Amino acid sequence: MIRSRVSAKSRMRLPSARATALPIPAPVGPTEASPSPSVGSFGLSTSAFSFSRIDVDVRQYLGLFDGRRVFALRGLASTTSVDDEDQIPFYLMPSLGGNDTLRGFRALRFRGPHRLLLQGEYRWDVWSGLEAALFVDAGKVAVRRSELDLRNLETNWGFGFRF
Repeated sequence: MIRSRVSAKSRMRLPSARATALPIPAPVGPTEASPSPSVGSFGLSTSAFSFSRIDVDVRQYLGLFDGRRVFALRGLASTTSVDDEDQIPFYLMPSLGGNDTLRGFRALRFRGPHRLLLQGEYRWDVWSGLEAALFVDAGKVAVRRSELDLRNLETNWGFGFRF
């Protein structure tokens, strides 16, 4: 039998999470579904573990040729604050990698208390029900907020299809 030692302090401080999301409408260009102008959203979320985190996810869709071709742009930034004595649980740190972020890297490849992601995609209809896309992603995670800049970004690019 394997026994693990758990200190009295850790038993008393069971994590309790609270998250809120605040969508803020902002006028943007065409969406994925419609080439006409629509409303985008700006997300703000915080968690009341022993740290707080703010995520800002901004997306812009620019339709061309009656919406048959689209430039999709995305900017994502996350930052966390923690007291000197506390730490952010590894599994709750902002991450990059996988199908939605830094697509050329495996899921959750990069983790850190702060992250920055920039994505660009050019989409077009090949046939009805089949869409092709060229994309480029660039991003990084950082230990200190001051390191969250546009230098030394991890990058990838690719080509894909959507049904």
